[in-house]
Amino acid sequence: MIKTSEITAAFDSVVIGWGKLFPAFSLGWQNSGNDSLQDASGWIAFPSHIPAPSISGDIQGLTLDKRGIYQIVLRSPLQSGTRTLDDAADALVEAFNAAMFTGGNCANINGDLLRLTSPASVGASYTDEAGRHVAVTMNYRIYNAGG
Repeated sequence: MIKTSEITAAFDSVVIGWGKLFPAFSLGWQNSGNDSLQDASGWIAFPSHIPAPSISGDIQGLTLDKRGIYQIVLRSPLQSGTRTLDDAADALVEAFNAAMFTGGNCANINGDLLRLTSPASVGASYTDEAGRHVAVTMNYRIYNAGG
């Protein structure tokens, strides 16, 4: 059976690679020493894994498909323009599509294949007192996970 932490790690590895291309962004990992970034100003990426309920792939319940969402919210400082944030979001989309969608690519987790169910996408941006935010979202599914 695939663990949630293994799915998160597969996505996190893509974020880490992207982070090397965009060093201006601090990575605000959940439940880590970087949680204080939530209140900080600056260029910050907040990755989050949101598992959905697993579903059975057959009537007998012999297979189990795991699915969910992995999302990174990018935040730029107020009055810093839009170009860097938009370029960073586009680069995340390209990185995830190359790793887990385009040409049938996927992440292999102990023999089970994690695939995006549709291309990664950039959502609408919004601005608040902390800065400008935009989310990059990936929907995934692992067919017959550990079955």
